[in-house]
Amino acid sequence: MDRLGATFEELPEHGIAAVQFADWASLDPEDGDIGGVMTADQAIDRLELGEIELAIYFTSFEDGREAEVARTVVDTLKNNGLNASWDGSVDSAIMVPLLWRPHIEPLEG
Repeated sequence: MDRLGATFEELPEHGIAAVQFADWASLDPEDGDIGGVMTADQAIDRLELGEIELAIYFTSFEDGREAEVARTVVDTLKNNGLNASWDGSVDSAIMVPLLWRPHIEPLEG
């Protein structure tokens, strides 16, 4: 699994629902989740092999917890080896520079 995928699988452990290359309607939060995060489905159309900067959008399900959600996402991205940055504004996306490479899932059997 790649580092971005690992991050999105870990975020629910922190109370943050997460979806990759989807829209907000695809988010399926659990009771007690404090927020959600996604990479927009349109981003997949703009991906090119090589160095890119991916925007990660976040929201809070409780008033006033947006910054907490963003900090948790940034920390989780960094713990998974990604160099995430966020300018501290709840109106700004989290940005992650990536080296986008093709990959193939291993065959079972």
